[in-house]
Amino acid sequence: MVTYLQLATEQCYRDETPVPALITLTGRLKTRYPGMLEIGMRGDNEHLDGYHRSRRWVQQSQFCTNRFYSVSRTPGDQSGGNDNWYTAIDIGAPQQLLFQMCKRLDAGIRSGRFEKITEWYGNFGDDLRVDGYDNISNHLAISDSSHLTHLHMSFDRGRANENHDDVFLLLTEGDDVSADEVWDYTISSPSLAFSGPAEEWLKYTVQTDRKMDEALAAIAALDAKISAGATVGLTEDQVRAIVRQEIDRATVAA
Repeated sequence: MVTYLQLATEQCYRDETPVPALITLTGRLKTRYPGMLEIGMRGDNEHLDGYHRSRRWVQQSQFCTNRFYSVSRTPGDQSGGNDNWYTAIDIGAPQQLLFQMCKRLDAGIRSGRFEKITEWYGNFGDDLRVDGYDNISNHLAISDSSHLTHLHMSFDRGRANENHDDVFLLLTEGDDVSADEVWDYTISSPSLAFSGPAEEWLKYTVQTDRKMDEALAAIAALDAKISAGATVGLTEDQVRAIVRQEIDRATVAA
């Protein structure tokens, strides 16, 4: 498996950035369902192609496994938007809410009103088969079994920064799951042994869950160690935090 340290050696990886309009959308969803959603946009080190990666990364990275997927089928995917944007969203939710979101999303896409979404994967809850739809070719699609427990949406790279109030309403209107429902969805982070330069720690410490002043203080302290040529040995809990922050880099803290 490609490591995060290997990915970080490439400028096209370090320059990947979220789409402003998708940050707004994910923030609104987290506010609508406080404490109930796990949302990620940037791909982890197992995402080596597709919309969870930037177009530039797909075209330039030595680690990319498919240079066609997500960058060639529409004019927007080919050249629209910002080359460094990653344009997919994964949403983990309690089962009944997940099933409802998937059904509403599928109906909306098939209506022809959401051409800016190129594909979706998830689960309707009636079997153990991943449900999904390729909205470019207009046919059913299927993906790996992880999509039984989360909803994936890919946005056309040229339209990802449009206003997505319509997507928010599509996912939330008519829901019958209370925002007070107990959270019952979990995500497992890889357990890794990691020890490396403080510089590498900084690359992955994207602060989404701490106040900014605390983040800046932590970065300043590590930066001082870098200047002194020191290394930082990380605990397993810290590594889990790194992986989580990397996956959820673009999300808005709930």
